[in-house]
Amino acid sequence: MKKFIKILMIVLVIIVVILTSVFYKSIRINQYIKENYSFDLINTSNYEIFLSGETHTMEKSDKFKKEFFTYLNKKAGVKNIMEEAGFCNVLLLNAYIQSGNEDYLKSFMNQLKGTMAYTKEKYEFYKWLYKYNLQLDEDSKINVYGVDVEHDLLAAIKGIKTLIDKNKPVPKSLQRSIYLLKEENTGSAKYLKMAYEEDKKSCEKYFGDKFIYFENGIKNLYQIGGGEDMRDKVMMKNFSFIYSLKKGDKFFGQFGSEHIYQDYINSDFLTMEEVRFGTLLNGKSSPVKNKVYSLLCVYENKEGNFPSKNFFNYSYFDNIKSDKFIELSREKSPFYHKEYLFNGSKENKVTCDYIQGLMILRNSKKTHVYEN
Repeated sequence: MKKFIKILMIVLVIIVVILTSVFYKSIRINQYIKENYSFDLINTSNYEIFLSGETHTMEKSDKFKKEFFTYLNKKAGVKNIMEEAGFCNVLLLNAYIQSGNEDYLKSFMNQLKGTMAYTKEKYEFYKWLYKYNLQLDEDSKINVYGVDVEHDLLAAIKGIKTLIDKNKPVPKSLQRSIYLLKEENTGSAKYLKMAYEEDKKSCEKYFGDKFIYFENGIKNLYQIGGGEDMRDKVMMKNFSFIYSLKKGDKFFGQFGSEHIYQDYINSDFLTMEEVRFGTLLNGKSSPVKNKVYSLLCVYENKEGNFPSKNFFNYSYFDNIKSDKFIELSREKSPFYHKEYLFNGSKENKVTCDYIQGLMILRNSKKTHVYEN
């Protein structure tokens, strides 16, 4: 009987210790969340790249993108925006941001028709960005770059067309391709590649300062390789090219959330084996290793949460009733010392190995289809 009582007491002590540990852990996390809710807590001087991960078709995504970019621009001087769209394609968008010519913006939006990006909110974000850019000094002007694969050949051709100097005579080796390019004929892609390979010097002379963009555009039209993770590898190639031109500058990009995790993880859509853009950016061979800040947007909605509860642990945010930012990577942060959020994480990993910031967005409506 005494032995049984002794064993029972030991079991009770163990249970009390476990419950106490869980209770205080929960208190510590909740207290941290309450105290670390400002963008100003981000040590922007430590980072060159700022990524935010969205769920496409959520209305609050572009509102947050505007808010976060404005902060980064004013606080950290971020003036380069990466877009989840083709390198050539976004030449159209950048031409709009620099000139205000609505034809460029309409052309860019029209090629998105049928995709999740064809939204009124996205259109309004770019309109806002153009007006915001007008207020900046020449040295602070914003540039927009596409880093994704080219999903639409015609859109890519229209982008390359913005590089043409109409006042320059066209070299013989380029005449057919430039004629087709001006006609926005997709057949121009083949002739541009031929001209680039057979008479690179004439291409350099004709495109002048814009030749480097033309050259990278050709590489994007004719990608080598493939596989499940081709998109993210292309994103890394395009970023490396842009970074080589803008070394020392800071960059911001809002992508689908799957692209921003900085380590391998089993998520709603990808497996541990598939590489992400964020993982490549923070990889051994990256020029910005350890200088990447990833922020995940989490949507708590009545009709369903994004990411799903199967992947992301929402239990720590039950008391948050409005939109809230949480800086996860403070020195005494529990998220900096242990993994609390992701069910598909690696062993011996902490939350901040994947992301450093979190934005809780509650009750977001769906985006609206863009109407030209």
